[in-house]
Amino acid sequence: MYTDRLLLSKNSVIPLLYAAQRYQIAGLISKCENYLQDNLAVNNACTLFSNAKFFTMDKLQTNALKFIAENAIEVLKSEDFLLLPSENIVNILELDSLRVQEVDVIRAVLRWVDHQLTKSKIKVDGKSRRSVLLQDSIIFTLAIPLLSIEEFTSIVIPFGILTDEEQLLIFKAITMPNSPSSCGKFRIHPREGTKVLEVTVNDILNPSNAFNNMHYDPFHSQFNNQWGNLQAETFSVIDQNNQD
Repeated sequence: MYTDRLLLSKNSVIPLLYAAQRYQIAGLISKCENYLQDNLAVNNACTLFSNAKFFTMDKLQTNALKFIAENAIEVLKSEDFLLLPSENIVNILELDSLRVQEVDVIRAVLRWVDHQLTKSKIKVDGKSRRSVLLQDSIIFTLAIPLLSIEEFTSIVIPFGILTDEEQLLIFKAITMPNSPSSCGKFRIHPREGTKVLEVTVNDILNPSNAFNNMHYDPFHSQFNNQWGNLQAETFSVIDQNNQD
């Protein structure tokens, strides 16, 4: 029988939530939702998001996705990320606010794919990987065209997840960025959670002029200097001040 003195735990909260929703016990539903919210962490954020989605708890879904986006570097490396079903991993990969470099998103997804295949005792190769990635169009949530040529050839190509035509299209997009080209259904928009700035040494010496002479290139997720033939060393820095 439900009382206000009920003690929740990580092992009991989901069964109790299921029962509370089935029998429409509003007070218990609220307590379970608050418990899950209070215990949201890197090592359980993906599971809590999946549960929130299953139980149609919109507020918890939103908060879980926000937490995942803000802590994406750690969450994508967690074992909990590997437990996501394909339809839920898409919800995360579609987030523009993920605070992580695209190459790390792709590494995490490839790790997730191999885990799914190994768990199902299916041979791990390019064909089986692509088959998993085509579920819910996971593969097209990845901004592969935004990778560097080194990342593309050393990380994506060896996994065999692309067709020959896709490889050629993406190779052209990376190596000839100023030429009109199609990347098919692949994501080409950078995530806003982590932006890369191209900054010159002269920018540091004259900071007031720096941003007046830059423009954002959405295809390559960087600011490009437009000072004509000005010669200066450049380096990249991560904009960690961007917020949702």
